[in-house]
Amino acid sequence: MSSILDQTTRSIDLQRWLWMAVLGIGGTAALIFLVIEGQVRLAFTLVFLAILLGLACVNVYWSILATFGYLTFLGDLRRWIMPFEDWSGADPLLVVGAIVAVVLWVVAITSDRVKFDTALSKWMFLLMAIMALQVFNPIQGGLMVGVVGAVFLLVPLLWYWVGKSYGSEKFLNTLFFRLIVPLACVAALFGFYQVLYGYPEYQLEWYRVGGYTALGPSEEYLRPLSVFPNITEYLNYLGFAIVALLALVLRRRAIVVPLLLIAFLFAAMFVSGTRGPVLFIILTAAVMWTLLGRTKAVWAPRLAIAIVVGVVGLTWGLEQVAQSDGDGRADFNMQRQTGLFPEGGDGGTISTHINLMWIGVDYTVEQPLGRGTGYITRGASQFGDGGFSTEKDFTDMFIALGIPGGLVYLIVLGYTTLLAVRYWLRTRSTVGLIILGILVFSVFGWLTPGRYVMTPLIWFCVGVLDRIQQEAIKKENFSNNNTEISQSAEVPS
Repeated sequence: MSSILDQTTRSIDLQRWLWMAVLGIGGTAALIFLVIEGQVRLAFTLVFLAILLGLACVNVYWSILATFGYLTFLGDLRRWIMPFEDWSGADPLLVVGAIVAVVLWVVAITSDRVKFDTALSKWMFLLMAIMALQVFNPIQGGLMVGVVGAVFLLVPLLWYWVGKSYGSEKFLNTLFFRLIVPLACVAALFGFYQVLYGYPEYQLEWYRVGGYTALGPSEEYLRPLSVFPNITEYLNYLGFAIVALLALVLRRRAIVVPLLLIAFLFAAMFVSGTRGPVLFIILTAAVMWTLLGRTKAVWAPRLAIAIVVGVVGLTWGLEQVAQSDGDGRADFNMQRQTGLFPEGGDGGTISTHINLMWIGVDYTVEQPLGRGTGYITRGASQFGDGGFSTEKDFTDMFIALGIPGGLVYLIVLGYTTLLAVRYWLRTRSTVGLIILGILVFSVFGWLTPGRYVMTPLIWFCVGVLDRIQQEAIKKENFSNNNTEISQSAEVPS
């Protein structure tokens, strides 16, 4: 009997290896054919899909980490391929992360991990349902615009369900300190290189083809974007790494090395010449230090002290920059930072952002039922008559999803923030402080089209937060019940 079983097992193993060989040979032949036909981007897309989905079959956690690693380098990967195939806005490499998210979501559903057992999960389901309906909104310019909107807005929300299904505090520790922080340091090194020596030739070619004038007035004074598709995502990635390291310092898990890395990453952020992230990282640090207070009564004075210290320190630093007389790229970028506190009361770019939000209000009033999921994405200009974005997620949601969808999104934002505060107060854990920090640092940008790694990362963390908060409540209730039982079992002497 055992010999028959052994023969059957060997036969199954042989068939499995034969199928793997056939698939390997067939896949290699298909890739060679695509390269010969000039479809290099599609060939790379299939390779990365095979790797990431293959990892998902072996270990879901490895696949999640590898996918976030892939998304980190996605911007430069697309530029590296330019010598082999022309630049294209409709790049198949852009959908790799989306396909992996869909597959992991389906796996979570089929393994009975997706559950609507929390208030946030129910609001998330409603938000995604409204988004799905708005894909077919004719006002946005056609179904293709809606499909692009779904890829940029609806699919990233699937990472919430992936995080809720598979996440844990331990996994978030791994994600931040073994992936994001090391990769942020590598990205910062490349960013410094771009500031000191300029873009490499392949990035200059991308700049010339695309004409990305927002990166600088000329090739000589381009602002750094490192390996990312845009400078915004680069600086947000650095910000997330700083938040994680700052949580270690504030929780006194480590001091010297995190402080040195924070200084290095903040310097890379500062010499980029972009002002918003610098202000937001200081505000985030102030909020994180404030929440360390043991009682809510000390929060207000701690926040006031932190903001005053941060503003005074930043003002002094900007004065030193303003007095410098260098003429290099780094000095040119740092001189832009002096516009953080513009003179004359014009408000600088702050007034521009406020005006954009008011325009968003006008758009919502004109079309209270929404203009479609894709209206606030670049798909509206590529496949339709054009759209509009306020560059802020909550006003964009009102434009795209109408008043009902915008209100649901506001509820999701508010409830998630409340959940993060409650989890921090309940556990006082380093991960809890990190989640709070990234939510504050990313305010107005939790769901922004075109941020290929940051948006999925935020919603993955939100999903993990929902899960670990629920587990913390269950653990607390279980402990309380055991205490009550032990007390009721006591017999008075």
